[in-house]
Amino acid sequence: MVLRTFHIFPTRRGEAQLRLQACEQHDDWFIADQPHLFETFHRHLNMLAFDAEDTARMVRFFDALHINDRLLSTAAICRPRPGLAFTVREDYKSLLLSRAESISRLARNYGSQPPEISRLLGDIEVRSVDEVHVEWTIRSPSQETIEHYADRRLALIVKEKNRTQLYIRHRDADARNVQFEISEQLAQLSRGDFASHKL
Repeated sequence: MVLRTFHIFPTRRGEAQLRLQACEQHDDWFIADQPHLFETFHRHLNMLAFDAEDTARMVRFFDALHINDRLLSTAAICRPRPGLAFTVREDYKSLLLSRAESISRLARNYGSQPPEISRLLGDIEVRSVDEVHVEWTIRSPSQETIEHYADRRLALIVKEKNRTQLYIRHRDADARNVQFEISEQLAQLSRGDFASHKL
């Protein structure tokens, strides 16, 4: 599409001055389509100079230009740090199952059905760790790995094929309650585009 070759896309890294870029395969900028992704990467990557609320209104525009591969929700993959020592917590899994009804109510906001959430919660493996150390990998539009970041988070949910894991800190697993942020992310588990998510 010819429009992609023009320098009309305002981008910024951190607090740097805006610059206009084209949208060809070698142009290294991304779209922060979720607030937490903006917070994580705005100092590290060139990003389209709109916030997540604005980008949510631009979905059809991105579709028309075939630039969905620049969405950080697609391009950025979060995984637990290799070698992270964990303990499987069946007690916390039982706690999640006891909260299935409230998580199911949240799930309706994301187009999920309660039976799907109950099944997914039944299949989840809860892994308790000292700290949730994660690593981010970002794929460029040409599918090259261009960045790699270490980070630390409240929790991490990983869904791969038929396996779902929740990494959570020991102190949170011992608290005997489910934080709202974790419930909200669990509610999104049955979405087809859900790969992995950090909190």
